[in-house]
Amino acid sequence: MPVKSDVVLSLYGDYTITRYVTLSSKALSAEELNTLLGTIVKFQATSLTGTGIDPLTYEIYQVERQLRDDFVFRVFGPDVKTHSNLPESFTVHKTDNENCYGIVEIGNGEIAIPYKGVLLYMKRN
Repeated sequence: MPVKSDVVLSLYGDYTITRYVTLSSKALSAEELNTLLGTIVKFQATSLTGTGIDPLTYEIYQVERQLRDDFVFRVFGPDVKTHSNLPESFTVHKTDNENCYGIVEIGNGEIAIPYKGVLLYMKRN
């Protein structure tokens, strides 16, 4: 099994936002969200930045396997508007940023992050 830093390092790089799933009634409008599609997000050791999203700074303090329903409940609460397209279980790189519970490692170069009431899906460039 790789050590924590090896797992985290595998996330770093440039990604393109490919889709989103609205999971909260407090989410951005579809118009605002659609402008994010196709934009680039750069993941670095302690931050993520992009042309369409607000920058986030964080420390990854734990990497753990989580079940989809547990993750969605922890991030979006009990009144989830719709279901995500996440697999049944996945690796979460938990952060100390209150606006980004964790970075979901889906596999095949795809990740997802909670962002303003939605789950943003990104594909590695």
